[in-house]
Amino acid sequence: IIDEAHQLPNRARELLSAKLTTYTLKRAYKEAKEFGEYAHNDIENLRIKLQEIANKIEEEAYIDKKELVAILNSLGNDFLTELEEISDLVKEAGKERSFCSSILNFIEKWMDSDEDFARIIKRRKEGFEIKLVSLLPSKITSNIINNSYATILMSATLQPLEMYADLLGIENYDTISFKSVFPRENRLNIVAPIVTTKFSRRGEEQYKKYAEAIKKIFCEVNGNTAVFFPSYGVLKEVRKYLNFEGILEESPKLNKEQKSAILKRFVESEKALLFGVQGGSFDQGIDIPNNSLKCVIIAGLALATPDLEIKSLIDCYNRKYGHGIEYGYIFPAIQKAIQASGRAIRSEKDRAVIVYLDERFLWRNYRRVLEGEDFIVSKEPWIEIRKFWN
Repeated sequence: IIDEAHQLPNRARELLSAKLTTYTLKRAYKEAKEFGEYAHNDIENLRIKLQEIANKIEEEAYIDKKELVAILNSLGNDFLTELEEISDLVKEAGKERSFCSSILNFIEKWMDSDEDFARIIKRRKEGFEIKLVSLLPSKITSNIINNSYATILMSATLQPLEMYADLLGIENYDTISFKSVFPRENRLNIVAPIVTTKFSRRGEEQYKKYAEAIKKIFCEVNGNTAVFFPSYGVLKEVRKYLNFEGILEESPKLNKEQKSAILKRFVESEKALLFGVQGGSFDQGIDIPNNSLKCVIIAGLALATPDLEIKSLIDCYNRKYGHGIEYGYIFPAIQKAIQASGRAIRSEKDRAVIVYLDERFLWRNYRRVLEGEDFIVSKEPWIEIRKFWN
């Protein structure tokens, strides 16, 4: 039985993926000098040769599997053996992590990888990063699920069901969707097609419109409101046009204690405004008790940056399933929005409003993931919210 099954494809891909960075190689060099004999020279040679490749690119580029294999073949014959020996010595010394072991793990996965992996090298401020990206989670999930007597995969956000069956490589399956047990009259879903975070239209005009809409909605809500943006960048731009005092803001620099303090202040407030990001710390994995959250605003779609990894996913899913753009780009963004919207209603007595604040939520490709929900469409969502609370 697999709960939160919507997370399984990415978890499986992460297990199969690996990366090698300048930082890892430099730390491994120090480790090898302390515990080994000759491996530190090979580690440094490996770093120099990979840096030479990175220096030839602007930001990122594909790297051929054979290119790294050729570099490894130019190193000492006992390079991999010595990495393994150093790893054992580091662990015997009581250290939690061996950087030589990290290199060894990366090389082993690189050697085992096939055409269903993307190999990408990126330039960084302090060196480079090579990513071995698994594209098909079914490589490890398919045999386990199909050879089990039965498997139940469940989640409140497992839409569209057919996509997960494809990605996980499930051969024989039945699907079933259950209606929410919570009273429908306790939740108001509004799609407000009055703004967008579409990249080509981002700018002062849209950010001001977002700020104005958020302010009007917040004023009509009978309690706390949380706004979840697609990125920290959009959050900061919209924040410039809101002169509210005491907006609680999520930041990538916050530690665990600071996040807990923000959440505590929010829950204990009678009317507060929380700014966070989709896929962040406050839109998933937490419960906000006592119906403390009265309104959730999904302020745009958290579409991934269309880099080489996303391009590789789209190409792979197009080749395998004929749904590259949907499986690799659109649906994951909608899933983040659905996940964030679920923070408000946590019991049959809770009442809340969910506002999907982006015109693209009405587009056909996006609506498919929102099947089963009752929506109203309004260009003045604050008026509908006033009716709901009154």
